[in-house]
Amino acid sequence: MSYRLLIVEDTPALLQAISVFFREKGAGIWTVVTSSNGNEALELVRSEEFDLMILDIMLPGASGFDICRAARQKGDCPIIFLTALGAESEISIIIDGYR
Repeated sequence: MSYRLLIVEDTPALLQAISVFFREKGAGIWTVVTSSNGNEALELVRSEEFDLMILDIMLPGASGFDICRAARQKGDCPIIFLTALGAESEISIIIDGYR
């Protein structure tokens, strides 16, 4: 069985590292789709089905939050936020917004 993974990250080296990890170390179970642009990722979420998403928050175009909202309108796909945000106030906004 193959699972579909969407990785959205605008830092090329990080996007490549994560996608290579899942493609090579994932024992062939992951079909990996990548995007470095929020607007492109929104279209992917609206037109395709995914089993897991790894989203950056700060992206060109739509944000990771926008992508998450679109995904939640379709279903309950697990989402992992991967972000450089680290201040306590930024983290509490994330937690409060997605309980």
